[in-house]
Amino acid sequence: MRMIDFPQMNDEDFLVSDIYAFQRKHLFRSHLVNSSLQNGFFLMEEGECSFVLKDEEIHLRPGTLVYIPLHSHYDMQVATSSFSITRCNFLMMDQEGEAAFFSSHPRLIAHQAPQKIMDIMHEMCRVEMSGRSAVRLKLLFYRLINELIEEKETITYHRLRPAVSYLHAHYCEEIDASALAELCFLSPAQFYRMFRRAYDKTPLEYRNDLRMRQARLLLLEEDYSVTEIARQLGFESLYYFSRVFHRSTGLSPTAYRKEK
Repeated sequence: MRMIDFPQMNDEDFLVSDIYAFQRKHLFRSHLVNSSLQNGFFLMEEGECSFVLKDEEIHLRPGTLVYIPLHSHYDMQVATSSFSITRCNFLMMDQEGEAAFFSSHPRLIAHQAPQKIMDIMHEMCRVEMSGRSAVRLKLLFYRLINELIEEKETITYHRLRPAVSYLHAHYCEEIDASALAELCFLSPAQFYRMFRRAYDKTPLEYRNDLRMRQARLLLLEEDYSVTEIARQLGFESLYYFSRVFHRSTGLSPTAYRKEK
């Protein structure tokens, strides 16, 4: 299972299934979610509640949009006697047939979702209520994803673009987080927090994800040994390369090559 974040969506082939949308008015108590069964977008319409996670708390007011990934855990604490929500749930598979999601835990998308995004989610609910046109629902879902990509790119991702472009061009090299921060005119602490919030990973983890994407392609060819691939991608240690690859795919490089 691997993460596909918003900035990567334009570079990925993925399949979406089991899309459904609904609006619900709750007279509802707090509850603990041990494992969400689908990916989903949760739009607060009225009232207030909080998603309490291990390391943070997301407070939702009218207009707040949160992404809830598959298998995530959170404690939902209701702060008002009643509230209403709009949700869009779905399953997403990447081109290799693995489940894919945007983050490993519930994630704040926007304190105040843009009207375009709210309108698309409301239209998805209307389509669902009218008899479920699967094609129309899927088209609306892709429009929703496109709007989310554009929204993120115009804010945080635009600010981080110089560093991300550098990482894509130099992922086989060692990285200096301070130099990346300077490219974005941010302090190292600001850069690290902003990057982690935007991509749900550190610059080093992002760089390693780029390396692993290239490693999977190279392993499909018979021209290079695993040791040569590790060296090409900038890993001085074959052991470290194998450990990072296993963490990314669940397989050793050799097992991945045999399986594919």
